[in-house]
Order: sequence, then C-alpha cells, then structure tokens
Amino acid sequence: VTIHSLSCDAFRLDKGEAHCTLSCSKGTYVRSIVRDIGEALGTYAHSSGIRRTAIGPFSLDQAIAFDTIGESTFKDIVPIKKMFDQCPQTILNAAQKEALSCGKSIPLPADAETGGMVFAFDEKDEIVAALKKDKGTFHPVKVFANNEQ
Repeated sequence: VTIHSLSCDAFRLDKGEAHCTLSCSKGTYVRSIVRDIGEALGTYAHSSGIRRTAIGPFSLDQAIAFDTIGESTFKDIVPIKKMFDQCPQTILNAAQKEALSCGKSIPLPADAETGGMVFAFDEKDEIVAALKKDKGTFHPVKVFANNEQ
C-alpha cells in the first residue's frame, strides 16, 4: 500500500467532521486509513462516505451519467485498449491471432520480459486475449470472441 497524498480539505469542529482527499495505490483499504487516523488522534473515526474519483487512466470527469446515454454518446466512449495502457501489451499478427483462437500458445518475442500477464491486441486495437508468459511462450488465459466470423 502506498499513500501518494492525503489532505484535509475541510474540518467542522462542531460536528467532528473532516473532508479529506486521498491518492493511493491499488489494494488500499480507505476505511482502514480513516480508522488509523482516528487512532493516531487518540479517538475513533469512521467514514461516512467514500467517492472514487479516478482509477488507472480513467477519472470521474470522463464519466457519462447513465440516464444521458444515447446514440450520440457512443462517439465519446474510450476505446478498450486505453484500459490497458498501464499493462504489458503485444500486437499480434494474423497467424498468432489464429493460433490463440484455437487455444494454442505462441512464442514470446525475443525482447519480452518474463513472468506476468500480457494483453494481446490485433492491428485494429481490438483485444484478442489475456496471456500469461510461461517458459518462452505466451499461453492464453482468456481469448475474447472474434466478431469478424
């Protein structure tokens, strides 16, 4: 767990309330941080509300309210590949894509790091598979449906 920043934006002594902003790594239990702050102050603390404003490359200011979604909204949808910008990726050629669609492993490129998950895309930036690096190959963990068939 890493706390990148923590600030107290507002405090009401009469109500014993504080409004804080926290930037943290994945896996952080925000309610535990609130409890720990209370303990450090020699009292108890709880959260009355938590609002996630960003995760990975996505932020709340990019969100679209569900009741406003219409046909014109689809032009504003972020491509799925953007979700994986912070993850290891590879672009597949046609032969690799075909092999994975049959559940076969494919050789790792010479410059590939070892271990971990890799997300595979085709030349059109469509997701093809989630791959696990294993002993010189990419082994398919999940292959996504191909809409071109």
